[in-house]
Amino acid sequence: METKQDAVVMKQDARIRTVVYDDAEVCPEGLQPFLYTTKNGTVLLQYQMPQPGFNQRPQNYGCATCTQISRDDGRHFEKYIFEEGKDDPFLEAGAVELADGRFFFMDTYVTADPSEPKEHAVGETWWSTDDLKTLTGPGQNHLFLPGIDFYGSADDDGNLPQTGHSRLHRTTLQLPDGEILMLMYGHFLEDKAPASYEPKMMKTRVWIVSSKDNGKTFATKSVVAKDDGIGTEGFGEPVMVRVGKGKHEGRLICVMRTGRDLYEAHSDDNGESWSYFERLTFDGIDIYDINKWRARFDGKYDHIDVHRRSLSGAVVDPDLTQMKNGLLVLSFGVRIPAQLGWEDPIEENNGVFCAFSADGGDTWSHIVRVMGGKLTTQYTAVREAQNGDLLFAYDVGSWRQGGRGGRLCRIAVDYQN
Repeated sequence: METKQDAVVMKQDARIRTVVYDDAEVCPEGLQPFLYTTKNGTVLLQYQMPQPGFNQRPQNYGCATCTQISRDDGRHFEKYIFEEGKDDPFLEAGAVELADGRFFFMDTYVTADPSEPKEHAVGETWWSTDDLKTLTGPGQNHLFLPGIDFYGSADDDGNLPQTGHSRLHRTTLQLPDGEILMLMYGHFLEDKAPASYEPKMMKTRVWIVSSKDNGKTFATKSVVAKDDGIGTEGFGEPVMVRVGKGKHEGRLICVMRTGRDLYEAHSDDNGESWSYFERLTFDGIDIYDINKWRARFDGKYDHIDVHRRSLSGAVVDPDLTQMKNGLLVLSFGVRIPAQLGWEDPIEENNGVFCAFSADGGDTWSHIVRVMGGKLTTQYTAVREAQNGDLLFAYDVGSWRQGGRGGRLCRIAVDYQN
């Protein structure tokens, strides 16, 4: 494999050596990846496609998805069919291989249960007991979500009503006692602060739902973060990992998008309570250094909605995993500027990144820019392959411009603890 020539180490930790190998287009036209692995080296990868879907799920995304599977540790992929002629479940919700060997996942959307009070919801679930060779599903499970508001917000384009704005996102994990935790973001009845760039969209919060009956029913366990004044979107698009070794063994770490910065919170009691959230910063990446790119944008994009003209950047949709060697790995994207970058993406830090922590998430001491200065949605996904490499998924192109495609590269990691 050839090394990726445009990958740059932004910050070097002397204990960590990374080599990014050249990527392959694994999904022509695909955008916004989600990536999961099993203990046997099976890799499930899903991208969003430009074609419309069949609109058969209880709640549908605005496009089709393409799901691909690899049974050789991410080297080769082929299309994975859930149900012939039907939409794939949207794997944004996360997936987990349970202690009993079953692979469990849900569609990202949950919808109001018409047969129950308004605080009840239903979701769709799938199981596999043979490493994704066959599936059981879709089945229905129930969620008890006191205070939830399914209809109180538009989407980020201002479309009302946005019933799909309560989402399971990125993480499904099992605690040692068998309890299953999943992350959600969306609105409670009290969440009425408008997003800065779309006044009809309300800022979101992040919470955890828990199941103690193998995923048949879930209920809200705790709120991870909420604050009307944070970011442009509130807290959303979260990801969580349970630290399995090292300084904070047993800790839950949750990283969240806000429309500006990423924030991190942690729990040392299996998600019963959470630390106060703290803003993450990354050396070499300053989304507020607007003087660096002001001349490129000032006065040139007056046709853009006034709410979307901010020159500040934004950090986008994180993913988080822990390697067998103990390193925590955080993937994320950066938009510079947050909205105008779609018009002109060539600022060098407008791209996708991978950060490493050797101290259980206290600091992110090694940072790699995998790609910069190109048009991308900035959505990423990261998991460890069986051979110890990282699989890093991202995309090029965007929803409105051409030249799009879903990509996957490998990052070799040598860690001298």
